[in-house]
Amino acid sequence: GKFGKLYHAMSKRSKKQYVLEIIKKDTIDSEAERYIRQDCNVRCNISSKTTLSFVNSFEEDNYFVIVNGNYYGYSLSTCLRLQLDNNGCPFSEQRVQYLMNLIINAISLLHGRFIIHRDLCLENIIVDFGGKEKMGKLDYRGAKVLIKGFGNSKWLEGNSLAQSVVQTNQINIDPMILFKEENELEG
Repeated sequence: GKFGKLYHAMSKRSKKQYVLEIIKKDTIDSEAERYIRQDCNVRCNISSKTTLSFVNSFEEDNYFVIVNGNYYGYSLSTCLRLQLDNNGCPFSEQRVQYLMNLIINAISLLHGRFIIHRDLCLENIIVDFGGKEKMGKLDYRGAKVLIKGFGNSKWLEGNSLAQSVVQTNQINIDPMILFKEENELEG
């Protein structure tokens, strides 16, 4: 995880499997804590097959613990790195089309619920293989995409527009937005 370590766990009672994210409190600042709480709040209020499912969260003296639904996969960043390491080349055009279709459908579902993610990056897209790894190779057939990292997301009211920009790197900002903001500052 972005802030903590991930562990697979199983309930002794139900035998259900989960992914726990355990975050040391002394390793994060107040902004990171706000991000974590916002992520939990958004995910506990939406139920979608395209978002990392939120089960529960709780605090202990030194830790935040987030209980997520189980998945068998990696971030898209890790998948790309594994592809390059194992095959020496990037994804095929067909694989990119397949993954982009899954990502676009996931984002479309979020937008249909008036949620703007605002931090979509390779690390916040999980490719869930459902345990279908063969001989160390990732089997993308039937894989699904799970979106995570809702700490900067915005929940819109009805048909309203987002009035703020959340961006840490100006290289990634749409030039029209950047140009508009610069003009507003000058005028």
